[in-house]
Amino acid sequence: MGSLRFNGDDLMRVPAYRRPHMGIGYMPEDRRLIGALSVEDNILLPAWARGLDDGHGRLSSIYQLLPDVRELAGRINA
Repeated sequence: MGSLRFNGDDLMRVPAYRRPHMGIGYMPEDRRLIGALSVEDNILLPAWARGLDDGHGRLSSIYQLLPDVRELAGRINA
């Protein structure tokens, strides 16, 4: 079995409910998104849930890493 580390912490020893406080979120790669929200809103949802003010900065980072996602930003998966 391997390991998963973030900033030196072994994430297998960090309870799942503590990981968001470390800045770690989960966005499924399949179609299990919230259908009534746009693609962009689904991406921003973890930042909203944590009350972060830098949601759009994070969104810009995602668009830099995955430029094709920008084209899907307004799509709703209803």
